[in-house]
Amino acid sequence: MSVTTRTTYNCDFCQKELPDDYATTDGNGKGYYVKKAHDTIPLETPIAGCTGFVVEVTLGRPKDDHHFTDLCDECRLKFLRMAVEHLEAKVANKGADNERKEANV
Repeated sequence: MSVTTRTTYNCDFCQKELPDDYATTDGNGKGYYVKKAHDTIPLETPIAGCTGFVVEVTLGRPKDDHHFTDLCDECRLKFLRMAVEHLEAKVANKGADNERKEANV
């Protein structure tokens, strides 16, 4: 009788199970999660000849004690929103700085 073991991959942050669609094995039978495939979003209309773009969200820096890279869609979206808010504020501040410089001329 053989025993089969099911390997699951979970979100590094919330521990929700990641979809099996992106789990595969290498030539030696070692399982791994295809992160680039999971992070690739297809485009309905190509942009500059590209049919998709990769949205990688990493929580933490490589040298941090906690470093989260394999995230479920909900966690990726939550952290991506936080990053977008930060970038929007940064761009808005830059625009305000430029307006002040022009006013001082």
